[in-house]
Amino acid sequence: MNRSYLVLLVLLLAAQTLCAQSEKKLTLSKDFWGYKYLEGGTPISKQQAMRLLESHPEAIKLFRQGNANLVPAGVLGFAGGFMIGWPLGESISGKKDPQWALAAGGLALVIVGGALEKTFQKKADQAFKMYNESTLTSSLKINASVTGVSITFTF
Repeated sequence: MNRSYLVLLVLLLAAQTLCAQSEKKLTLSKDFWGYKYLEGGTPISKQQAMRLLESHPEAIKLFRQGNANLVPAGVLGFAGGFMIGWPLGESISGKKDPQWALAAGGLALVIVGGALEKTFQKKADQAFKMYNESTLTSSLKINASVTGVSITFTF
């Protein structure tokens, strides 16, 4: 009797492990070149991620709100970087009076661009979390009858 309980426990743990490995979660990761969208660890395009999110109206709405901040964040970051780099280049080349006010303005643009990018990241993470929670399909049921007890694990 104890042996059958042990076998049942091992089978349940194995089924749970297999279920966890076969999940196709959407995730967002950032590297030096930008954002990568992954479905179950496989890279996909932003358009494919958006098509998957369309099945969840709240998630796609949240993702689009965040995505609206991504282009302005890139533009402000690029312009701010240029505005910081110009006076630095002047200083390195030996110019007597570099335009440090320009660098200060560039720093402000970089900060605003970073804040907009962080907003995109938060909203995209929330959207992916909503989508991933709605796609979970595993369940464990224990049924009792006159003839015995049964356990059903669906994934």
